[in-house]
Amino acid sequence: RCYSPVAFQKKNDPYGKYIRKHLPLFKNFPNKYIYEPWKAPIAVQKQTGIRIGVDYPKPIVDHSSVSKENMSKMALAYEPYKKQNASSKRKAKGESGGQKKTRTKKTATTTSSGGKQQKLKF
Repeated sequence: RCYSPVAFQKKNDPYGKYIRKHLPLFKNFPNKYIYEPWKAPIAVQKQTGIRIGVDYPKPIVDHSSVSKENMSKMALAYEPYKKQNASSKRKAKGESGGQKKTRTKKTATTTSSGGKQQKLKF
């Protein structure tokens, strides 16, 4: 898995209180763009006095493309182990896949009260 740096914050702090507290520059920034200020139109950036790339840095990477690249690299890295693990499981069970164990039904045990619930005397 590759978690989004934006989705979790949007879900748990939709108004950006944490960002506004620690980055006072964004106190008047619209909620819609608080977690992705680089997506705000130029008019909004000018209105709030925060120009991305001038007053505040642009994102270092494009998360969606980098996360896709990361996921494909991780899949390639795990591929040999998945094949090895699958063949190990087949060998452990035998090539036939092994037999399933069947459960036997337990017989009911009798209690000293003859199966009836005892009443408490207060």
